[in-house]
Amino acid sequence: MSEQISRNDDYEVTNTSTEDFVVRLNQGWIISRIMYYIPAEAPFADGETVNDALSATLLPRFLNPEKTVVGGKEYFERFTGFTLLSSTSMGASLLGEGYANYGYYGAIIFMFFIGIFFRLALNIIYRIADKYPTLILWLPLIFLQVVKAESDLIRVLNHLVKASLLVFLIYWFCYKVMRWRI
Repeated sequence: MSEQISRNDDYEVTNTSTEDFVVRLNQGWIISRIMYYIPAEAPFADGETVNDALSATLLPRFLNPEKTVVGGKEYFERFTGFTLLSSTSMGASLLGEGYANYGYYGAIIFMFFIGIFFRLALNIIYRIADKYPTLILWLPLIFLQVVKAESDLIRVLNHLVKASLLVFLIYWFCYKVMRWRI
């Protein structure tokens, strides 16, 4: 479907094509597929993707050239059993990744701790914003990947850390180099 659309071929809108499009947008379907596929067809990841995400976030690529590449396609295919076209990108999501690693109850606990982590990150930003009130305006950038349904843990953590570092560098440059108060 996506190849036909990207080539501007005539693509007849039928029930099948509409269903394909809706499935593509439906993160609930992806999570359901992961729950159907794991562990019936493939084993649980047992925290492998979580460990990869943590190490990839903490170590820059020049120190770990073999670190996981952000993209989601690899996890989607591994956890659903479906192969995506090269032009298609779909992610497993935090909930899907939690289930694929730890199962039903483990996913609930995983999401609980993810929520605590995000709340701690927000609390840190709010505390810093007492001194630098405009920091609140940077929240959409810092949490951009957090609120996307298809983002996996590696993408979320990498973006959160890199966006926070970028905002810190902007504030540092404005205060220390330019002597601006923002």
